[in-house]
Amino acid sequence: MAASSEELKLVGGILSAGGTQLGLVHDIRLIPTDRVEDVLAEEYGGEATETVFLGREWAIACLLRNYDADALNARFGPSAVGGVLADPGSFTAGALMTSTAKTYTFTPNDPANPAITLYFAAPDGTRSGELPFDGRDELSYLAVFRGYREAAGGSDRVVRVG
Repeated sequence: MAASSEELKLVGGILSAGGTQLGLVHDIRLIPTDRVEDVLAEEYGGEATETVFLGREWAIACLLRNYDADALNARFGPSAVGGVLADPGSFTAGALMTSTAKTYTFTPNDPANPAITLYFAAPDGTRSGELPFDGRDELSYLAVFRGYREAAGGSDRVVRVG
């Protein structure tokens, strides 16, 4: 998985925009979440008689399998500097999560599986997991990146699969 400020393209076997390789991931999931609101009818005791679609949100969840500086910065934002996690860092309460947004691209080793690109995505700490420090467990931790609509430049895109 890689993070970049630009869309990554494979050109002659090399990622075009450079970016930062986050390393090996395990159990990657693309998570669509539909936001809906029920329309309630008082005449039927508050029963839902319709549901209004309010939009769809996208996230990528994966197990990052290393504790290097790039992976920590991707998961925790500017609070992780040089592979050292310090809280509070430069990213403090009130900061906008999209200030750390990047394009995340998962490129599988197996050509039968599609690539996934999540544009303008930031770490979602509300759904990410704990950091294990136990020699008996595999060195990995859950990282979730939430996609936001990229309105800059009129692209209005969130995710691409394939």
